[in-house]
Amino acid sequence: MADAVVENYGSLVLLHPVSEAAHDWINEHLPEDCMYFGEAVVVEPRYILNIVFGMKNAGLVLRNG
Repeated sequence: MADAVVENYGSLVLLHPVSEAAHDWINEHLPEDCMYFGEAVVVEPRYILNIVFGMKNAGLVLRNG
């Protein structure tokens, strides 16, 4: 079971936290003023790799959507 789902739309990426651990990681590591689209965090493509690596280093499981 994935903790978060990453959807790449080219000019933006949506990061959907699924588990409580993913929600906690996002709240702890991403800026308070980050943009949301529903439950998903909107991320510029240039930042997503660092976010994915950080989440994986914390033991979270991600999958592509």
